[in-house]
Amino acid sequence: MKMKAHAVVLAVASMVALVASGCGSSSDEKLAETTAAPAPIETTEPAPTPDADAACAVIGDGGSESIVQRIPTALTSIGATIGQEQIDELLDINEKLGDAIELAPTDLAAALTSLKVPFQQAQDAMDSGSGSLSMDTASVAADVTEVLELCVAAGYSVAEADSEAASDAAGVEAALASWSTVSAVTETEPGRFEIQTSIVDPRGDDGSPEAQEAIAICQAAVDAGATYVAVFEADGTHFVLYGHPSAPPGACGEV
Repeated sequence: MKMKAHAVVLAVASMVALVASGCGSSSDEKLAETTAAPAPIETTEPAPTPDADAACAVIGDGGSESIVQRIPTALTSIGATIGQEQIDELLDINEKLGDAIELAPTDLAAALTSLKVPFQQAQDAMDSGSGSLSMDTASVAADVTEVLELCVAAGYSVAEADSEAASDAAGVEAALASWSTVSAVTETEPGRFEIQTSIVDPRGDDGSPEAQEAIAICQAAVDAGATYVAVFEADGTHFVLYGHPSAPPGACGEV
């Protein structure tokens, strides 16, 4: 009787061991199946919320160094040949305009996209390595105006830009204060100056003493921070320009 009971205990113990062993094996396999190759988790970054003020800040902050101030100079400085420094400037402006577009609401993004066209053409030319550059700048002035109007309508303002522009205006006026032929200095937009003078163009060949004086006045304004200058003679007609397609790139020129 004792022998029989002992045999039953051994049999039960063997069955428990067998079941435990089987369960352990099954659990290990399931655990291995679960942990060996976890399913990849796909994440997507949410699109930025349209923010006109932030988009406008990308192109408008910085006073005379802002994107909207650099655009005219970047385009008017292009001549028959273009140097690496000019290329870098075009590509940097293109990148910043792209950053602004990503932040802008629909109407502002459309205006920025149109403004970006010639700069994207420069980027495409560099990417293709074609060695030639063709830029459509016909609508740049209108695009800049539209972008600024949309920014103002959205409530954009920047104290830094206003302060720097005011500083530029004061500097230009101070630089021209000693010129007796300068009758008025007007800043039409940040960095853009119209200078009225009593100079009379003799209507002769370029390089007259009167023209040299007008060019010197223009250069004094540029040295003081102006990014665009129009010097008018006594009858109100343009005499010398800077930052305009009809002027030599990066210089004041008689027109």
